Amino acid sequence: MVVEPHFIVGIDLYLILLRRRKLLQNAYSHVRVCAQARAIENECFVVIAGSVGNLPRVHNMDIQYAQSGVFTPCDFALPTDGKRAEATPNTEMILVSDVDLDLLNELHTYGSVCNLKKTAGMTCMR
Repeated sequence: MVVEPHFIVGIDLYLILLRRRKLLQNAYSHVRVCAQARAIENECFVVIAGSVGNLPRVHNMDIQYAQSGVFTPCDFALPTDGKRAEATPNTEMILVSDVDLDLLNELHTYGSVCNLKKTAGMTCMR
């Protein structure tokens, strides 16, 4: 799923959920890097989740690779690396993470980068 910024501007977006089934680590890495980019450019939380392991008796589900994660914009009051939480790579587990939507409101008003305002054609006052 590719989310383009011009489709998002004008709505209050706080969370993007991505569910993916990838066979190889390089395909997973593509999804992960794009998810982190969407979190930064759209100033929102992005959650990715995938299935891991194998189902030997199910057609086309023999092997899979994933690492679930919750990504944030990189700014003050948020993780500097943009990673809120991550699961252990390619391990069956449950990932639980709290996200504070009020932090996004503060980011949109006082953050150090003005992605959404510039995309909407508004003047950045920071």
